[in-house]
Amino acid sequence: MIWVLTYAIMLRHQEGLQGFKKVWYKLKTVDQLYGSLSYSGLERERIHMMFDSNYPRCQESEDWIPDPVQCEWFRKAMALVSGRLMPNLHGSLKDITFDAFDALCDEFITDE
Repeated sequence: MIWVLTYAIMLRHQEGLQGFKKVWYKLKTVDQLYGSLSYSGLERERIHMMFDSNYPRCQESEDWIPDPVQCEWFRKAMALVSGRLMPNLHGSLKDITFDAFDALCDEFITDE
């Protein structure tokens, strides 16, 4: 679900762009990260997204998702993903639970 929401955020941003910016964003962001990639290509790009979003000096997340609130959601979502893919100090992985995902969405998405 995290990857689907991220894709939807990117598509919404793309639709708000005009002309060359729209074409460039589609080619260099949406198609690069979600385009017609093989499963291994998608895995490689998702790992790229996860690592870059968790690296404090990397500004690529802001290029992918310029809206500051959506970008913060993305960074926190990638922190959940990294806990699932990378073992902690004790060598165990942390599952992404519904409660953790729900709390993340509640923090950023309101019914108002």
